Amino acid sequence: MLLAQPMPMSGEERQFVFSHKSVQRLNDWTYDDYKDYVASPIGRQIVFSEGQRWIGIMAMIRAQSRFAAAFVAGRVKAPKPLPHRPERSGSDAGASGDAEAAGREMQPGVAGGSAPGASAGYSGDDDGGSTTMNLRENLGDNELFLKSADQLNGKDSEVMFKKLRSLRADISKYCKQLDDATRKAKSMGMEQALKNAMNSVIWD
Repeated sequence: MLLAQPMPMSGEERQFVFSHKSVQRLNDWTYDDYKDYVASPIGRQIVFSEGQRWIGIMAMIRAQSRFAAAFVAGRVKAPKPLPHRPERSGSDAGASGDAEAAGREMQPGVAGGSAPGASAGYSGDDDGGSTTMNLRENLGDNELFLKSADQLNGKDSEVMFKKLRSLRADISKYCKQLDDATRKAKSMGMEQALKNAMNSVIWD
């Protein structure tokens, strides 16, 4: 499950998670729920880590859904990597080590949470010589809004809450679009060709 939350390691973290609403249901939270969650350092770190992971998932599913739609329409035959931007591959890209690892480890599976469809995300061939799509380093500053856990309960906490909810909604939207394109490919006898094309690159 792309959106499955990793199990907390420490007893204190597990107790916190089991005594609060699931972060994966953030779309159903009120602002008061959010404030209560991020008032704790544990809650802030969980939301920060999940938010970073969601940014990577959103970029991957968005790129895949757009490619799949273009593929079944006959406009493209293979994914085209975005430009490599080494100047944004470090701290400017807003990616923590955990988030980068999560992006590399994404496996094909069902997108959970509030996604209305059952989209399979394609991780691509994990061979070290395969082409990477350079997705994260081509995200805009507005998409890389989550820089530190301290932002989550600062003066702009309500803005951060709304951005996180929007991010989760975007994942759901792109999952549905990928579902639609995949179903169309199947109806046209192109399902395996689409899968092969999508697995020819690393969606990172």
